[in-house]
Amino acid sequence: MDTRPDAGTSFIQAGRVLLILFGLILLSSIAGALIAQLITGVGTVQLQTLDYNHPHMDVLNFFRINQVIASLGYFLLPALLIPVWVFRMPLMQFLSLRKPSGLVLYFLIILAYYVLTPMLELSGALNQHLHLGGALERLDTWMRVKEKLAGDLTRMFLYMPDSKALVFNLFFVALLPAIAEEFFFRGMLQRSLFLWTRKIHLSIFITAFIFSAIHFQFFGFLPRFLLGVFFGYLLYWTGDLRTTIMAHFLNNATSVIVAYLSLRKTGQLPDFNEAQEFPPYLYLASGLLGAMLLYMIYREARKRRELNPPLALVSDEGSVARTWTCVYKTARPSEAEIVAGMLISEGIEAVTINKRDSSYLQFGIVEVHVPVEEQPQAEAIIRGNLTDNS
Repeated sequence: MDTRPDAGTSFIQAGRVLLILFGLILLSSIAGALIAQLITGVGTVQLQTLDYNHPHMDVLNFFRINQVIASLGYFLLPALLIPVWVFRMPLMQFLSLRKPSGLVLYFLIILAYYVLTPMLELSGALNQHLHLGGALERLDTWMRVKEKLAGDLTRMFLYMPDSKALVFNLFFVALLPAIAEEFFFRGMLQRSLFLWTRKIHLSIFITAFIFSAIHFQFFGFLPRFLLGVFFGYLLYWTGDLRTTIMAHFLNNATSVIVAYLSLRKTGQLPDFNEAQEFPPYLYLASGLLGAMLLYMIYREARKRRELNPPLALVSDEGSVARTWTCVYKTARPSEAEIVAGMLISEGIEAVTINKRDSSYLQFGIVEVHVPVEEQPQAEAIIRGNLTDNS
């Protein structure tokens, strides 16, 4: 039995998703411009004579209001409506927001982000050397115009004359976009793609590609794409959207704080379009230590599922409670982890219970357990994937 939606169902769902997105983007664009103009009184003439480096506060507030409404209308509202209206699934389950990860995982993710920063900067430097010549010269020119415009808008948003502006930007430039975009890209889009394709890695990479492309900063495409891949695998490994929101916020907040400190020290913003250079040994260390930390994140997420099942799963005697049930058994722990990860990606809370002998680990089985109310859906998903792979 293959539980993957048939082509007709997937096409209808995709059409509904696009219709909702188009409608909300159109309404948000109109509402953003009207509300911002009503509040600030900024007109077309002021926008045409905009100084991106030292914008007038009314103009800056105009764009801030637009930014907030865009974050809500373009990203957050679709992520809240589509799971319920299109897929008919519980919102918290669909968005992977039911069970938070532990402090160890959060710490490892923070450490991994900063350790991997030199490698991200290296990918940015490689991306910036891209030049399209010949028949693609006009495309190259268009991309550079878009890059300059995006850079000008970034500098304007990061203009912070005082500490109040810093606090404002940490919320509206760092936190709000992190929440809205992660709800949309990893929470809604990545899950939707997986439901349609049943290919988690393909879903992660497609989502990361769209996430990077939609920013229209083509000479920063590669590092943003890699960040999107990083965020996607965090959600896949942990089953917790909070991890990706935290990592995204770290990325945004770091830029805000660096810009504020630079303004305080030199009176100028750093050039975020230019990748920071590091000594070669730091790139090597970043790659090796970053890979090690990513593996530690994967292992910690796996251990939490295997060794730390939810309290509701275990009774006082240590046996499996009636509210949970076994849906899969195997002698191979790696196979159980794959099945549990697949179910978590579907929004089903799943844990592995290792019943192997502690002295002779080659004997015994590993079980995958889910809540009783989710047993039919979990078994259907498992049967469908086994059918696909047979």
